[in-house]
Amino acid sequence: MPRVNQIPDEQYIPLVAYGAIAVENLSGNRKIPVLSLNLSTRPDVRDLFAVHQDSPPGDALSRWCAPRFGKKHLVLLIEFVRPARIVFAVQFSVEAHGGLIEGIDHAKLVFLREGRAVESDEEVDNSMKNGIYVEVGAKGFPVDWKSWYKKALTKKFKKVGLDKKGAEQAAKDVINTEFSFWHSPVNVPSDESKGRD
Repeated sequence: MPRVNQIPDEQYIPLVAYGAIAVENLSGNRKIPVLSLNLSTRPDVRDLFAVHQDSPPGDALSRWCAPRFGKKHLVLLIEFVRPARIVFAVQFSVEAHGGLIEGIDHAKLVFLREGRAVESDEEVDNSMKNGIYVEVGAKGFPVDWKSWYKKALTKKFKKVGLDKKGAEQAAKDVINTEFSFWHSPVNVPSDESKGRD
């Protein structure tokens, strides 16, 4: 398992926004995390998305990586093996993206798209057509990131004035809320029900 310090800087692609979708016959009743990425410095990844937009998951290998020192970040390393070998990495802040990390782990699938932090509805619709699905997490995590998440949130709440007990409870509440969102099932209409009134 590579450590974060073994990933070249040029392989990193900034995460600018995220959301969730549910897709019939793909996600079951799970929410699939959507990662919006800034591809301005990676035209090769943009071209890859265009080539793979109609393909099912399976042409990519992915694994989670952790820093050798520090407990603030996790990195998702993705390697496409067809039609050309392309590798890129997306970094997540454990404190800011703990819920999202759990969502990715729960779905074992992620939808990647090109995007910006602020977009019109039309821009979002167009980029969703050019996104790709990648299976994630078959090998699990190299570290106990959930304990990192709890400690980071507890520290954050202590800084705003809560005592130890209050900060720990506030952290627990945030984690329960974040995780419940991703774990709660969604009803995806079937083809038969779509035509019903």
